[in-house]
Amino acid sequence: LADGYCLTFILSGRLLFNIYPWRTALNIHKEIKRKIHSNIKLLPSIIMIKNMYVSAVILGAGSGTRMGKVLKPFIKLGGVTLFEMVLDSFCSSNYIDEIVVVSNFEDKFREKAKPFSEKYPKIKFIYTKGGKSRADSSFEGVKATSRKTDIVAVHDCARPFITAENINKLIEECFVTGASCACTP
Repeated sequence: LADGYCLTFILSGRLLFNIYPWRTALNIHKEIKRKIHSNIKLLPSIIMIKNMYVSAVILGAGSGTRMGKVLKPFIKLGGVTLFEMVLDSFCSSNYIDEIVVVSNFEDKFREKAKPFSEKYPKIKFIYTKGGKSRADSSFEGVKATSRKTDIVAVHDCARPFITAENINKLIEECFVTGASCACTP
């Protein structure tokens, strides 16, 4: 999974937020689906999704220890940083209302995000500090989302190959089933 991407959606406000290792995500899917089905009507309608508030939590708080203290989100591919690639995909999605950037280097991330916040003024940008682990950073990001958030997408800056189309499909699937996850080798 290190070379691929993993994106997880959780319907906030209806489930307690727990961080699960990705290997057990499939095992808990049935339980999540059962809880969601008992709490909301499932109407697979894009109009219904557009009436929901969707937050993206972008994780970039890693210290880059395994890469000799190089911050992965700022590595460039084709002249564009990994962080900018991820932001472009999420900002281009049909459904994202706010983006929470989780980082211990807020000024660097804010500077890279400024063109996106200007290009997409309807998307609210929030910045928060990361935790000691990915799970802690994910939790901090979810806590920083708006109270009106219905769906939360958690994604890692070091996995830049997610597309807006995939994000849209995952949000639509999350709306229908209560949770969704995409992985690629």
